[in-house]
Parts: sequence; structure tokens; C-alpha cells
Amino acid sequence: MQCPESLRTQAYFDAELDAASAADIERHIELDGDSHGPMGRELLEGLVADSPQRHERALRAACNSIEARIELWNGTLSTLREMRAA
Repeated sequence: MQCPESLRTQAYFDAELDAASAADIERHIELDGDSHGPMGRELLEGLVADSPQRHERALRAACNSIEARIELWNGTLSTLREMRAA
């Protein structure tokens, strides 16, 4: 089961919201972004508590996410270098 706010957030990331709704989400991120990290950590710790399997899955997902981000920025850097050289 997903809450309506979760569905709205997913719609934002899928670029399915109208401009006003997208602006609301962006404003929320700007205003409350610093509190999301600690809240996310607390939520994750509660979700994986007492379950080594969930903890391992979360750790793998985090590592995969970091590796994907590194690939993204390495690709971006490579493209920028190619553009500069051209």
C-alpha cells in the first residue's frame, strides 16, 4: 500500500505533475531538504531493524546507487571534456 504523498512524489520524478504541483514539491525540497537526510536515516533504520536480510538488501541498494551516481558524473565529465576538445 502506498500513501497519496508517496504516489505524488513518484509522479514528480516521472514528470507527470502539472507545473504548479511540481513547483510545490521543489519548494518543499528547498525548504526542508536538510531535515530529509536524518529523517530518511531514521526511517531506514526502523525498516531494517532486527532483519539482517533487509539490512543487506538496503546496503546493496545503497552501493548500487552510489556506483550509478559515479557512472553518471564520470559520463558527464567525459562528455564535457569531449565538447571542450571539439
